[in-house]
Formats: sequence, structure tokens, C-alpha cells
Amino acid sequence: MTRPLHVVMFGDQHPATSGGAQVAMRLQQKYLERAGHVVTIVVPARHGGARENMPSPAYVEMPSIGVPPDWEYSAVWPGARAERAVDRGITRRVVRDGAPLPDLVHVQGDYWGAFLGYRFAERARIPVVHTMHNRVDVGIEATVPFPRLALAALNAWRRAMLPGSNGGSDGWAYLRGLASGASAVTAPSTHFARRLEEHGV
Repeated sequence: MTRPLHVVMFGDQHPATSGGAQVAMRLQQKYLERAGHVVTIVVPARHGGARENMPSPAYVEMPSIGVPPDWEYSAVWPGARAERAVDRGITRRVVRDGAPLPDLVHVQGDYWGAFLGYRFAERARIPVVHTMHNRVDVGIEATVPFPRLALAALNAWRRAMLPGSNGGSDGWAYLRGLASGASAVTAPSTHFARRLEEHGV
């Protein structure tokens, strides 16, 4: 029998919070572990809600700030402090928990989770699979004033965090820029996969 894979997932939100990406991460962890593989999930530490839910040694929780008004969600600045937390958590899984060295990064986020995941994969020299869960342009247009300006700023942030990713200033350019560092890109529906392909992702 070949050795188990160690899959490191990166998300924008803790799996104990509400959301489709979080449900996907929980289910994938369950079935990967059932198949004999090792899963580590790198996510922001929680600040509100039922924080005692779903404790797991598989979680690497990064320093974060709570997002009002209900504090269920958290935000992370994907800088050196967060990267040190990622590296410490992965080292703990390998040294203390006896996990194999990471084989694959699975990014399931669009913001800090994506940036940290791609940068960890580069440091570890392992491939990335990215599951796209979010039409960032639709979300930003629904929640942020001056969405074009917000998307331009978001793309500038992406280029700063992931040097070498492509240009552009709209939502599809943002997703293309993330995907440019992936070995494979997946989507939770055929419809979304088709839309991604139509826009060069």
C-alpha cells in the first residue's frame, strides 16, 4: 500500500462557521481521512459563535480579527505573522502528530486563505488545487460601494501578495490571477465551471 497523502486545505473562514466552502472542507476532511489520508485545515481563529464546536488537532488557526456585527467570521492579514503560524502548525502536525510531509495544497478561499495557501505551496514546493467557490465580482457589487474601485484595489492586493500573477482589474481577472498558480482548478457546479472557463480561468 502506498503511503497516505497529506492534504493541507486553506480557507477564508473556519469550518465551524456557516457557508458552502466550509461545508465542503468538512466533508472532504471526513472522506479523505476515512480513506486513510491526513488532512490539515488552515483557517482564521474564531471570535464569536459556538467556539467550542468541532475541536480538531487538524486545524491550524491563524491570528485573526473578528468581523462584526455577529463576529461569526474572521479576517486575517496574510503577512509574515500569519505565515509563521501556518509553518508552526504544519510542523506540529508532522513532528508531534506524526503526519507525513505535505503533498498537496487545496485552496478553498478567495482572499487571505488563497494568498497564504499559494505562498505555503511555493515554500513547500508542492502543487495546488484550487476550488473556486465565489464570484467575487457579484459579492462585491452586492456589498461594497464603488465596486469597480474595490475590485481594482483587490486585484492590486492580489498582485502584491502573489507576484507574477496576471494583470486586470475586474472580478474575473482576480480569479484568473489566483488560478494562474494552480495545477488544477475545480468548481462546485458545472455551471460555475463553464463560466470560469468562458472567462479564461
